[in-house]
Amino acid sequence: MKTLITLLLLTAGSAAARAQTPRLVDEHVPLGAGGHVKLDIQIVDSIQVVTWDKNEVWVKGSIDVNDNKENDKYVVTFDKSPDKVEVKTRLEKIEENKGCNCNCNNVQAAFTVYVPAGTDVSIETINGNITITGQTGAVRAHSISGFVDMAVNPAQKADLKFRTISGNMYSNLNLEVQDKHYLHQVGGNVVTTLNGGGGKSIDLETISGDIFLRKAKEGL
Repeated sequence: MKTLITLLLLTAGSAAARAQTPRLVDEHVPLGAGGHVKLDIQIVDSIQVVTWDKNEVWVKGSIDVNDNKENDKYVVTFDKSPDKVEVKTRLEKIEENKGCNCNCNNVQAAFTVYVPAGTDVSIETINGNITITGQTGAVRAHSISGFVDMAVNPAQKADLKFRTISGNMYSNLNLEVQDKHYLHQVGGNVVTTLNGGGGKSIDLETISGDIFLRKAKEGL
């Protein structure tokens, strides 16, 4: 009997441990050259986009809602076509007596998305920090309260737009801006080019976060 009780306790403990672990997202979606990836991930801590040499999109995510008690309330959907992959998330209503007041303070989520090199990427989020590295196509990255951080090849041509209301803008690239101090002040709207423009467009916007446009490390 003692052995049986011990086994039951171990089984119950194992089930409880599984119930308290973050929910993981792991999705591979084929995407051809010249494709488009759209990320509509509103409630999230961070979104990282990285390019690679495979013809597929790999979405990895970790989700914790209300200490992992309500992870099923965080819904992730995929809309797939040969030339476009769209990822959307939404947070379903959580009852107050479950210990969550639905103001997103009890949600911890992070996504890393690998996309084929040259892919056009658009990102929309409310509170997420956005990081983009690699050889992307056109980029449109908008966050309300998070920062936007992008690294680009300093030799590429690009048409650039930066917008922030209460954040700062920083860049160590040789941008064609008359007053480079303008990139280090609070708030502003900058339209400029890199290496004469004419390449892919880069549109970075945040309301209260900072914007960073950096030189990519050699080899990226």
